[in-house]
Amino acid sequence: AGSVIKEVHVDGNVQTIDYNAFNNCDDLELVNIPNGDASNHANTICNLAFNDCDNLRTVNYPMVSHVDDGAFDGCNQLLTVNIPEAETIGSQAFNGCNSLTTVTITKVERIESEAFNECSSLSTIDLSSVKYIENKAFYNCTSLGSVDIASVIEIGWNAFTGTNLETVSIPATCTKIGEGAFNKCSNLKTAYCYAEMPPFIETDNSDDSYVFGDVHADFRIYVPSGCKDYPYMEYTIFGAKKT
Repeated sequence: AGSVIKEVHVDGNVQTIDYNAFNNCDDLELVNIPNGDASNHANTICNLAFNDCDNLRTVNYPMVSHVDDGAFDGCNQLLTVNIPEAETIGSQAFNGCNSLTTVTITKVERIESEAFNECSSLSTIDLSSVKYIENKAFYNCTSLGSVDIASVIEIGWNAFTGTNLETVSIPATCTKIGEGAFNKCSNLKTAYCYAEMPPFIETDNSDDSYVFGDVHADFRIYVPSGCKDYPYMEYTIFGAKKT
């Protein structure tokens, strides 16, 4: 607290921004690592590195490959993040960043639990490369209206609960979905499931365990021809009408 650091520019041979490095730097507004040789730039932002930087608004890390747990947790003024080379985003990395509107990622394969939890201003994000979306990754991202999860293998429980999705396509590559993954998405009208055998549903059979519970009243699931009655109808846990 009380820091007068307003901008952080990192270049040279720095490859790691360490644990708690800029934690609670209240005046920090910009973090920038320019383009260049990946071997000469930071490739890991460690746990809590920029935690609770209350005035941080812009993060530009074109060459960073790993954003660790809680790295930007509680940065509630953060608006834009450019991390196109990132491969993993850790647990609670952007938790509570409720002003965040734009995230540029193109290579991420794993988004860990609560990574974007309560990012209520986030309206779109490219998830087309992501294989693993963990528990509550986008929980209560109330402005999130569309996602492309064409490569996903596993979706954790409550991963998209409370989002503003209207349609979702679950690819044949998806083998596991956690309970409540799309629960309480009140505008969700359509889901397309492309696997002939439905993904394994991880559940405790509670009232909130439906994958598509509390969605739009006209919600429908579209499944491959011949799968209408079996095996999808055996999975009442999907909690919706099937077409």
